[in-house]
Amino acid sequence: MPDSLPDDLPDGFILQEQADPAELMIGPFYKHREKPLSLFKPEQRHSNLMEIVHGGVLMTFADFTLCAGATTVTGDADCVTVNLNCNFLAGAMLDHWLAGEARITRTTHRLVFVDGTLSNEGEPVVTFSGIGKRIRKES
Repeated sequence: MPDSLPDDLPDGFILQEQADPAELMIGPFYKHREKPLSLFKPEQRHSNLMEIVHGGVLMTFADFTLCAGATTVTGDADCVTVNLNCNFLAGAMLDHWLAGEARITRTTHRLVFVDGTLSNEGEPVVTFSGIGKRIRKES
């Protein structure tokens, strides 16, 4: 986990407080306090042989964006992914903010249905859809 927030982190974003150990190892990932948005700045260690972000890293960030967006909108304590589909549209650049946007399409008592996009410099690089299982806050 980083000691401090990056100087160029946009306003409203915070480090994910309770990230999974895998997300801590791959990230750091940031989420918006109030909106279903996330950010990640991939480094050289996140690259593939073509010097772009590895597809597995992109899928991990899509998974993070799905759950971070779902919990921001629903107010639930957490969620776990039960389905995730990704479409790779273009390569994602290293050392540039990768922005994730989640769009909640439906919620039920136990599930959240999400569509989303990961973008580099405003250009979509991954679209995703998935389902998160809601983990409710204990009263």
